[in-house]
Amino acid sequence: MAVDAADVVVVGAGVAGVAAAVEASARGARVVVIDAADHIGGTARISGGGMCIAGSPVAAARKSLGGVRTDENCQVLRASGDPVPGLFAAGEVAGMAGGHINGQAALEGTMLGPSLFSGRVAGRVV
Repeated sequence: MAVDAADVVVVGAGVAGVAAAVEASARGARVVVIDAADHIGGTARISGGGMCIAGSPVAAARKSLGGVRTDENCQVLRASGDPVPGLFAAGEVAGMAGGHINGQAALEGTMLGPSLFSGRVAGRVV
Protein backbone atom coordinates (compact mmCIF):
# COMPACT_ATOMS: atom_id res chain seq x y z
CA MET A 1 0.00 0.00 0.00
CA ALA A 2 1.25 3.47 -0.82
CA VAL A 3 1.81 5.87 2.05
CA ASP A 4 -0.65 8.37 0.58
CA ALA A 5 -3.41 5.72 0.64
CA ALA A 6 -2.91 4.97 4.34
CA ASP A 7 -5.04 6.22 7.21
CA VAL A 8 -2.09 5.80 9.57
CA VAL A 9 1.63 5.96 8.82
CA VAL A 10 3.84 4.52 11.54
CA VAL A 11 7.45 5.62 11.41
CA GLY A 12 9.61 3.07 13.16
CA ALA A 13 9.12 -0.69 13.35
CA GLY A 14 10.27 -1.06 16.93
CA VAL A 15 8.11 -2.46 19.70
CA ALA A 16 5.99 0.71 20.04
CA GLY A 17 5.59 1.14 16.29
CA VAL A 18 4.52 -2.43 15.68
CA ALA A 19 2.09 -2.29 18.63
CA ALA A 20 0.58 0.95 17.30
CA ALA A 21 0.24 -0.55 13.81
CA VAL A 22 -1.48 -3.69 15.11
CA GLU A 23 -3.91 -1.71 17.27
CA ALA A 24 -4.79 0.76 14.50
CA SER A 25 -5.21 -2.04 11.96
CA ALA A 26 -7.44 -4.00 14.34
CA ARG A 27 -9.69 -0.94 14.46
CA GLY A 28 -10.01 -0.85 10.68
CA ALA A 29 -7.33 1.69 9.77
CA ARG A 30 -5.21 1.21 6.66
CA VAL A 31 -1.69 1.18 8.11
CA VAL A 32 1.75 1.53 6.56
CA VAL A 33 4.88 0.99 8.67
CA ILE A 34 8.16 2.45 7.47
CA ASP A 35 11.58 1.94 9.01
CA ALA A 36 15.19 2.48 8.05
CA ALA A 37 16.04 -1.13 8.90
CA ASP A 38 15.17 -4.13 6.79
CA HIS A 39 13.52 -5.91 9.74
CA ILE A 40 10.94 -5.27 12.42
CA GLY A 41 11.70 -5.07 16.12
CA GLY A 42 13.93 -2.02 16.29
CA THR A 43 16.75 -2.09 18.78
CA ALA A 44 14.82 -4.53 20.99
CA ARG A 45 15.58 -7.14 18.36
CA ILE A 46 19.33 -6.75 18.72
CA SER A 47 19.78 -5.45 22.25
CA GLY A 48 19.20 -6.96 25.63
CA GLY A 49 18.99 -3.65 27.44
CA GLY A 50 21.89 -3.53 29.85
CA MET A 51 22.63 -7.24 29.59
CA CYS A 52 25.15 -8.84 27.31
CA ILE A 53 23.31 -11.49 25.31
CA ALA A 54 25.31 -14.05 23.39
CA GLY A 55 25.15 -13.37 19.69
CA SER A 56 23.86 -9.82 20.11
CA PRO A 57 25.71 -7.25 18.02
CA VAL A 58 24.93 -4.63 20.68
CA ALA A 59 26.49 -5.17 24.08
CA ALA A 60 25.80 -1.75 25.51
CA ALA A 61 22.97 -0.27 27.51
CA ARG A 62 20.74 2.28 25.83
CA LYS A 63 17.55 3.98 26.76
CA SER A 64 15.78 7.27 26.37
CA LEU A 65 13.40 8.98 28.72
CA GLY A 66 11.78 11.04 26.04
CA GLY A 67 12.36 14.03 23.88
CA VAL A 68 8.94 14.39 22.30
CA ARG A 69 6.36 15.65 24.77
CA THR A 70 3.03 13.79 24.65
CA ASP A 71 -0.21 13.63 26.57
CA GLU A 72 -1.70 10.47 28.11
CA ASN A 73 -3.07 9.50 24.68
CA CYS A 74 0.38 9.78 23.08
CA GLN A 75 -0.61 12.87 21.10
CA VAL A 76 2.40 15.11 20.48
CA LEU A 77 2.26 18.46 22.26
CA ARG A 78 3.71 21.79 21.18
CA ALA A 79 5.92 23.76 23.57
CA SER A 80 2.76 25.67 24.53
CA GLY A 81 1.14 22.41 25.62
CA ASP A 82 -1.37 22.43 22.75
CA PRO A 83 -1.74 19.15 20.82
CA VAL A 84 -0.47 18.81 17.26
CA PRO A 85 -3.50 17.49 15.34
CA GLY A 86 -2.99 14.01 13.95
CA LEU A 87 0.54 13.54 15.31
CA PHE A 88 1.22 10.83 17.87
CA ALA A 89 4.45 9.43 19.34
CA ALA A 90 5.07 6.30 21.36
CA GLY A 91 7.95 4.37 22.84
CA GLU A 92 11.19 5.72 24.17
CA VAL A 93 11.18 8.88 22.04
CA ALA A 94 7.97 9.99 23.74
CA GLY A 95 8.73 9.23 27.37
CA MET A 96 6.03 6.52 27.31
CA ALA A 97 2.42 7.73 27.07
CA GLY A 98 2.30 11.12 28.67
CA GLY A 99 5.67 11.13 30.27
CA HIS A 100 7.88 8.76 32.11
CA ILE A 101 5.90 5.66 33.01
CA ASN A 102 9.22 4.44 34.40
CA GLY A 103 9.90 7.59 36.37
CA GLN A 104 12.91 9.84 36.00
CA ALA A 105 15.49 7.12 36.60
CA ALA A 106 14.41 3.99 34.75
CA LEU A 107 16.51 0.87 35.13
CA GLU A 108 18.10 -0.92 32.21
CA GLY A 109 15.83 -3.45 30.60
CA THR A 110 12.60 -1.75 31.72
CA MET A 111 11.67 -0.05 28.44
CA LEU A 112 10.04 -2.95 26.60
CA GLY A 113 6.76 -2.98 28.56
CA PRO A 114 6.21 0.79 28.45
CA SER A 115 7.10 0.87 24.75
CA LEU A 116 4.52 -1.82 24.05
CA PHE A 117 1.93 -0.07 26.23
CA SER A 118 2.40 3.38 24.70
CA GLY A 119 2.34 1.93 21.20
CA ARG A 120 -0.99 0.28 21.94
CA VAL A 121 -2.34 3.53 23.38
CA ALA A 122 -1.32 5.49 20.27
CA GLY A 123 -2.75 2.84 17.97
CA ARG A 124 -6.09 2.88 19.74
CA VAL A 125 -6.65 6.62 19.54
CA VAL A 126 -5.66 7.36 15.95
